[in-house]
Amino acid sequence: MSDAASPARSSAGLSARVVAAVLGLSVLPSAALVATQGAAWSTVAVAFSALSAAAVARWLCRDTTERVALLERALARAGDGDFAVRVRPRGGDEVDAALSAFNTMMDRVDLLRERSEELERISAWQEFARTLAHEIKNPLTPIQLAMQEVARRYPGGDESFAKTLATAREVIEEEVETLRRLVSAFSEFARLPEVRAVPADLAEFVRDAGEGDAIVRDGSKAAGASDDAAPRVQWIAGEGAAPVRIDRILLRRAVDNLVRNAAQAGAKNIVVRVERSTPSKSEVWLVVEDDGPGIEPSSRAKVFEPYFTTKSSSGGTGLGLPIVRKIALDHDGDVVIDETHTKGARFIIALPRSDETRRSGPTFVTLRAKR
Repeated sequence: MSDAASPARSSAGLSARVVAAVLGLSVLPSAALVATQGAAWSTVAVAFSALSAAAVARWLCRDTTERVALLERALARAGDGDFAVRVRPRGGDEVDAALSAFNTMMDRVDLLRERSEELERISAWQEFARTLAHEIKNPLTPIQLAMQEVARRYPGGDESFAKTLATAREVIEEEVETLRRLVSAFSEFARLPEVRAVPADLAEFVRDAGEGDAIVRDGSKAAGASDDAAPRVQWIAGEGAAPVRIDRILLRRAVDNLVRNAAQAGAKNIVVRVERSTPSKSEVWLVVEDDGPGIEPSSRAKVFEPYFTTKSSSGGTGLGLPIVRKIALDHDGDVVIDETHTKGARFIIALPRSDETRRSGPTFVTLRAKR
């Protein structure tokens, strides 16, 4: 019985192996099966990683393409004259660096355009001043001579008429002298020389300017004050160099105008200082501030316009501050009124630094929106 069963079991085992072979099944030990499954999962992981990388690459490519297209559209708008166009960077790669460079370029273009328009306006006013000075100057001498001739030829005899004639002569001669001063101011504004900037130290410039106070005495006398009543002027150069490129003569004229205006306004203390720690590292400030009455908020937007003045009809021509502005612009800088200064007036002349921290081209004055 046992012998008969043994062949049967052998036959069944053989049949099972045959069936497995026919079906393509492997009858393997358990360790081999685990290894095979591990290899399969590795293959699946590699395939999934490849698909994920492809999806990410496609997304990145699409994002880069969109940002490049955005830059292309912005450039087209700028080319059509839309200087207000800007783009918003979204990351920190090379494309975003190009977008940031575009924004910086448009800021500079906008500033250059504004500066060019301002210089054109000033140039038009200079031409007007030149014509006006010529037309006013010509008849002044004949008017004065005619009045003197009338007074000389009057034989006398009428005390009342003689008094009227003397008063008329005095008034005419005073007005002629006023017109002569206007002509002189118009001519000075019209003939502002070209800036010839050379490397200089702004701190040294301030120290040299502080050695004499003639401009303050002149300003006080123009306002009707005595030398004893002249304001106290402090010239603060500070520590260290402040490298700039300036025309010393023209910049001195700009400072003279600001100091003289402060003296004529009744300021008791005037400070001229160099400020190196500015919001923009590419510029240095030359500040003139005083403790006078200051400038009315309604007038601040107009003070740099030619012929605008807050002084009496005989006390100002409205050309001092426009001359300051023209000189500042010709130095690739600008001048503004600091509206945060509440006691008196504070003018800031911003000049580009001439060392390695300075970017090429006109400087950007942080407070220019408050001009």
